[in-house]
Amino acid sequence: MKRSLTRTWAFAMSRFRGFRVLDIAAALFLTLIVLTVYMSKAGAGAEGAKIADTTRQIAAEEQKVRVLRAERAYLTQPERLRRLSEDYLQMGPVKPTREATPETLMQVRQPVVAAPAITPAQPVGPVR
Repeated sequence: MKRSLTRTWAFAMSRFRGFRVLDIAAALFLTLIVLTVYMSKAGAGAEGAKIADTTRQIAAEEQKVRVLRAERAYLTQPERLRRLSEDYLQMGPVKPTREATPETLMQVRQPVVAAPAITPAQPVGPVR
């Protein structure tokens, strides 16, 4: 065991074109770590851009919702609806004399009309 450890240490301390193998391995490992960190930061930046874009879209949609709510509030104003119904439909508020009371509801009721009976169609030619 001691002999294989000595061989490994001897290999690490050996030189390749003037550099120790251990130094070359450490430089390669450091380069790998730097590239990994760079790629991670680039990926995080892209995700940050996507998040910012989605946040802008949400803000734009919220603005559209606010505009639509304001428009609905304007369109459903009782005074505006009263004025439009009088101008274009010649409608006005219901007069108290036109309101039905519970006692007069039976007089106002429409009679139920029975639906006509459906008869099957007669065949035109011989049935096969």
